[in-house]
Amino acid sequence: MTYYSDYKNASFGKKTGLLIHGKELLARTLLVLDAKGVVRYMQVVPELTNLPDIDKAIQFANGL
Repeated sequence: MTYYSDYKNASFGKKTGLLIHGKELLARTLLVLDAKGVVRYMQVVPELTNLPDIDKAIQFANGL
């Protein structure tokens, strides 16, 4: 599992549409990529105070 930050210029958030304008924060999102870097699973939490379901993502990743 790798964590990334989009702190300084929010380039990832702008490119993916995950940037919450006005707050300059990213939507809470969990991505699972395959060995080639292709997104195979994406979970966007509708409320910033909630966390993504990490167990569900790990189960999905283990199935790749």
